[in-house]
Amino acid sequence: GSAQNSWLLRLFQSNHCDAFLTVEYLFKTSEPGVLQYLANKLFTFPDVEVDVYLPQLVHMYVHQEEVAEAINQYISYRCSHGIVFSLRVSWLLDCALREGYISPAARNRGRRLLFLIVSEDLRPGFSSKGYSSIGNHSNGNGSNGSSPAFTTRKA
Repeated sequence: GSAQNSWLLRLFQSNHCDAFLTVEYLFKTSEPGVLQYLANKLFTFPDVEVDVYLPQLVHMYVHQEEVAEAINQYISYRCSHGIVFSLRVSWLLDCALREGYISPAARNRGRRLLFLIVSEDLRPGFSSKGYSSIGNHSNGNGSNGSSPAFTTRKA
């Protein structure tokens, strides 16, 4: 009950909660509030720490509707801010959609995200302001805020 939720919240707020633990609990829980908290926590980690778990995140996105809803903002943000991340997500989605059996709902969820990436709705583009820091997030090449900032282009 609430004692366990209190313990989990303390764990998630502690220094012991890293990207691994966050992704693990995204997989284990089905509570919408916890899922959203953990999805928001992904933004606090350096990109390279989260990128290690990209196959797991894409798998959960395709196969777990509740997780997809929670991490959609993170995936969309990262896709719109880095071409390397977008390519990796699209490759992983393509692989997931080629699995032998995949439910129609999962297939549709994966196809929608893949379409957004391929149609360039989440296309990264260089900011007209030139170079600026984007916090502790990198653009997928391992740098940390010293590369050009990216913005979403609208067609």
